[in-house]
Amino acid sequence: MKGIRAGLAAAALIVVGAPSAPAATQVGETTGAAPCGAQTVFQTNSPIGPYAAPVDGVITSWQYRSPMASQIGRALEFKVARPAGGNSMTIVGESERETPTIPLTTLTFPTRIAVQAGDVIGLYVPGTSAPCTVGPSPGYQAFVIADNVDRQPGDTSIYGVGNQTQVNVGAILEPDCDGDGFGDETQDPSLFGGTCAARGRALTLDADKNKVKRGKKVLLSGSLSETTRAGECATGQTVELQRKRPKQSTFTTFAQVQTDPLGAFSLSKKLKKTFEFRAEVVQSAGCAPALSNSERVKVKKKRR
Repeated sequence: MKGIRAGLAAAALIVVGAPSAPAATQVGETTGAAPCGAQTVFQTNSPIGPYAAPVDGVITSWQYRSPMASQIGRALEFKVARPAGGNSMTIVGESERETPTIPLTTLTFPTRIAVQAGDVIGLYVPGTSAPCTVGPSPGYQAFVIADNVDRQPGDTSIYGVGNQTQVNVGAILEPDCDGDGFGDETQDPSLFGGTCAARGRALTLDADKNKVKRGKKVLLSGSLSETTRAGECATGQTVELQRKRPKQSTFTTFAQVQTDPLGAFSLSKKLKKTFEFRAEVVQSAGCAPALSNSERVKVKKKRR
């Protein structure tokens, strides 16, 4: 009976899920470009879509359209800058220096740069003439400094204006609901706290007997699990064990137990009356509530 009831319990458990997180966003656009001299360049205006982060988050990768074979093998860096008033920009993040080796291909490079809404993407090209911009491109505008200085995060400089200049760069911006500097979709193993949606949980309950003699014990056991990720919402959680008489409509809590490192819990209880049992965990910081299936245990009268 126990195995049958456990299977039914798993099928009947109630799962409280969480709404899906905002999706990753494309920022900027790659395009065929002409060789550039040494420069740092940011796209400040574009008719096709933002080259600036529309919301706070983490840039998890950047893209670059590689040039023809004769121009391949020239290094460049992805940069992120924050407008500082007028033509001034402050560098707030950068990637590793990359050297494209495959011609005429949109290449993607991983990175991890926390950004704020309004931060602008661009490129630093050392004195290797890597293709970085295209023009004339009506409606586009860039801020440019033509030198071979690799400006580091924290640097604030005044930039010149490059009208009708499109920068050959794109990036993927992911949300960062817990503010830990890791992109929620591809980098963060644990979305917890902050503005993260509460993690969905599943709760099961099983009784080792469905009939007992008056005064005998029944073992109530079960497990708590997360529906998407493993971690804080299953281990060391308080589970309320509840019961009601068959003709009653409301369950009441009669005991509390803690889940172990695997999310399991159990309690042995002497019974004098027939009850229906269930388990519940209430919502806590970052963890959604969950309610188990119910288990009925009938108490048989002792024969005289």
